[in-house]
Amino acid sequence: MTFFDCLTECAKTPALVSEFNRLTGRHVGEKLQREPLIQMIDSVTGYDEVL
Repeated sequence: MTFFDCLTECAKTPALVSEFNRLTGRHVGEKLQREPLIQMIDSVTGYDEVL
Protein backbone atom coordinates (compact mmCIF):
# COMPACT_ATOMS: atom_id res chain seq x y z
CA MET A 1 0.00 0.00 0.00
CA THR A 2 1.36 3.39 -0.98
CA PHE A 3 1.03 6.60 1.00
CA PHE A 4 -1.54 7.85 -1.52
CA ASP A 5 -3.60 4.67 -1.05
CA CYS A 6 -3.51 5.24 2.71
CA LEU A 7 -4.70 8.85 2.31
CA THR A 8 -7.48 7.74 -0.02
CA GLU A 9 -8.73 5.19 2.49
CA CYS A 10 -8.61 7.75 5.30
CA ALA A 11 -10.60 10.23 3.22
CA LYS A 12 -13.37 7.64 2.90
CA THR A 13 -13.87 7.67 6.70
CA PRO A 14 -16.50 10.33 7.52
CA ALA A 15 -15.56 10.54 11.21
CA LEU A 16 -11.89 11.14 10.39
CA VAL A 17 -12.73 13.85 7.83
CA SER A 18 -15.15 15.48 10.27
CA GLU A 19 -12.55 15.59 13.05
CA PHE A 20 -9.90 16.88 10.63
CA ASN A 21 -12.27 19.70 9.64
CA ARG A 22 -13.08 20.48 13.27
CA LEU A 23 -9.45 20.58 14.37
CA THR A 24 -8.08 22.50 11.40
CA GLY A 25 -11.02 24.76 10.59
CA ARG A 26 -11.04 23.41 7.02
CA HIS A 27 -14.12 22.31 5.11
CA VAL A 28 -12.92 19.21 3.30
CA GLY A 29 -15.79 17.38 1.62
CA GLU A 30 -18.40 19.95 2.58
CA LYS A 31 -18.59 21.85 -0.70
CA LEU A 32 -21.31 19.62 -2.16
CA GLN A 33 -23.39 19.74 1.01
CA ARG A 34 -24.09 23.48 0.99
CA GLU A 35 -27.45 24.98 0.15
CA PRO A 36 -27.80 27.02 -3.07
CA LEU A 37 -28.07 30.39 -1.27
CA ILE A 38 -24.95 29.66 0.78
CA GLN A 39 -23.13 28.58 -2.39
CA MET A 40 -23.99 31.90 -4.05
CA ILE A 41 -22.83 33.89 -1.01
CA ASP A 42 -19.59 31.89 -0.84
CA SER A 43 -18.99 32.44 -4.54
CA VAL A 44 -19.51 36.21 -4.29
CA THR A 45 -17.32 36.56 -1.19
CA GLY A 46 -14.51 34.45 -2.65
CA TYR A 47 -14.91 31.61 -0.15
CA ASP A 48 -15.06 29.06 -2.99
CA GLU A 49 -11.57 30.06 -4.06
CA VAL A 50 -10.22 29.02 -0.66
CA LEU A 51 -11.67 25.52 -0.92
